[in-house]
Amino acid sequence: MNRMFLRYYTGTIIQMAGVEDPHTTIWLSSVVGAVFFLCTFVPMALIERTGRRLLLLISVAGVALSLILLGVSFLLVNIDSMQTYNHLDANSSIPFIKSCSLYSNCDYCVTDEHCGFCFSKNVSHSSMCVPVNIDDIHVSTAGPCQTTSSQTNNSLIFHSEFCETKYTVMPIVFMVVYIAFFAVGFAPLAWALNAEFYPLWARSTGCALSTFTNWIFSLVISLTFLSLGQAITKYGVFFLYGGITVLAFIFVFFCIPETTGISIEEVEMLFMSKHKRRETAQSRRMTDVSAVIRKTKEETIVH
Repeated sequence: MNRMFLRYYTGTIIQMAGVEDPHTTIWLSSVVGAVFFLCTFVPMALIERTGRRLLLLISVAGVALSLILLGVSFLLVNIDSMQTYNHLDANSSIPFIKSCSLYSNCDYCVTDEHCGFCFSKNVSHSSMCVPVNIDDIHVSTAGPCQTTSSQTNNSLIFHSEFCETKYTVMPIVFMVVYIAFFAVGFAPLAWALNAEFYPLWARSTGCALSTFTNWIFSLVISLTFLSLGQAITKYGVFFLYGGITVLAFIFVFFCIPETTGISIEEVEMLFMSKHKRRETAQSRRMTDVSAVIRKTKEETIVH
């Protein structure tokens, strides 16, 4: 699973976990970037010792597990988030009031970009999901949280991007674990193996096509991340990504050979059938024998 969506949405994911302060979000985003930077040095030391295949398998397994655990973390955040108890008049002409009133808790509410969660610390069972004011995301367009002054005077709180939860740390921790496993194998080895798999005559075209494909899928994932979150929930997105990565692990396990210490000509043979491999090996031996005989004759003629 490509990390580009994480690069673009690191701050958003940290906020989704329940971090309110923007400065804290920035610092935590920096920590994630620092972990990625430091972990990229690990494959430089291990790639020739452990081999490409083993390192890639460990990386893919770690990425799949961390994505699934991210899904579990956001599922716990969802379960722990406050429930909605009060609903405004759904027949009101205020935009999105009907759709916002359908959400059963804070997490579902703030996942919708048009909705926010309004509640009072002093009054129990007062929480509601209401439309967000597009001009000021700190207030709503309906209900008691329409102005910041009302929030201050009545101890009302309005969240449009996150929910208060005791599980805030979990998604952040597993995001760091994800980025560490990705940097150890997925990030560098995809390019290293990509260059080794192609024969010389196809290397430039093969690398160009694979790079193009990589960035196309990066674009698709980055563009659809937030939309998928609204469609299948936050935890559903990470379960989906985790499932795709499990399929990637199966593909790597059965289809990617070890190329450490193998010449380009030998790598090409790894992808042949056994019959074709024997024929190619025999043909190359005959070519080598012919070359030796020809060289011997040339030396005999010279002498």
